Formats: sequence, C-alpha cells, structure tokens
Amino acid sequence: MALAGFGVRVDDIAIHIGITKPTLEKYYKKELATGAIKANAAVAKTLFQKAIDGDTTACIFWLKTRAGWRETQRTEITGENGKALNMKVE
Repeated sequence: MALAGFGVRVDDIAIHIGITKPTLEKYYKKELATGAIKANAAVAKTLFQKAIDGDTTACIFWLKTRAGWRETQRTEITGENGKALNMKVE
C-alpha cells in the first residue's frame, strides 16, 4: 500500500516483493487502489494544519487551489492628468 501511495508503478511493486503483476493485482487490489488515496489524505491533512497554524505559503496555496483565489493585476485607465475618461459609444 505504501509503495502504491508513493506512486511506484504496479509492475515495479510486483518485482520488489517477488510476485507477478497479475498475482499482485489479484490479492492486493484494495491496497493498490487505496494507497494513493491514503497518501494524498495524509499530505492534505498536513497542509491544512499548516494553513490553520498560519503558514503563509500553505495559506496561499490552499486558497489558490481550493478556494479559487487568484492573483490579478488591475489596470486603471484615466483621462488626461488623472481626470475621468470621457468615452463616446456609437
């Protein structure tokens, strides 16, 4: 399960533990399927806790990826000497 969670290919896991890929998939299907889920959940928990604890980088990452925040640049267009811009639309 840990190797699947770390992103190791199924073929490589089978070689590492000394069985064939079909045997691995037959007897460890659940572990292969849930390994990545559990690893991602553990990392997400750590990131969430860092954001809650005030880690600025973690907060920014969370808000951009989970809350839809984004960085934008505003451009203000004004007329001469900062006066209102007069526009005529036809």
